[in-house]
Amino acid sequence: MIHCALCINDRNGTYFVYLHTVVNSILHNASRPVCFHIIADETVGPERRKMLEDLAAARGGQVAFYSPPHIPEDAVASIQEGFGIGTMYRLFLHEVAPCDKVIYLDCDITVNMDLAELYDIDLGEHYLAAVEEPNLTYREKFEGLSSFSKQPERYFNAGMLLMNLRKFRELCAGRNVFLDAFIEHHATLTFNDQDLLNGILASIDDSVLFVDEKY
Repeated sequence: MIHCALCINDRNGTYFVYLHTVVNSILHNASRPVCFHIIADETVGPERRKMLEDLAAARGGQVAFYSPPHIPEDAVASIQEGFGIGTMYRLFLHEVAPCDKVIYLDCDITVNMDLAELYDIDLGEHYLAAVEEPNLTYREKFEGLSSFSKQPERYFNAGMLLMNLRKFRELCAGRNVFLDAFIEHHATLTFNDQDLLNGILASIDDSVLFVDEKY
């Protein structure tokens, strides 16, 4: 079984088609069953949820939906223009998904390969595996991290993450350090939770395993 995670807030009613597309593309290329862990709020109704459940079931997979935990209003107000609240939901995957490893994917992508190879990467004690951000300039990568005590040597793109949820649970025992840090650092962030993940994990030695850019 491959565990995949996706997050969605479809406040304008136009984003579900992207979620459906990425799920379909994952299933089309999968060599073994896939369990999808989807954090979705009230903007995704029962009919659309059943569409995804039926799509997965037809190819031997399954879908589990989770409601997003409460996000304080001051955190919501901090999200930069152009980003939705759904971008925050991945910070709660370790709280809701009952597995120790998951491939997180942004909804606005299409998968053109079997994810089994990626999923089978041994994370060991790394918090996540990711690809180095290939498109941003040095300044764009690091200007949003100015308020963090330590800068990462390499900056990863958070649109695809192989996450070690066991390590995230250890780090967040008692409180969600990512949400706390977002409230603290929001004024300096350029790319919201992508900057946040890079900034926090930079202070933990050997926390990120960088993988081939084909992913």
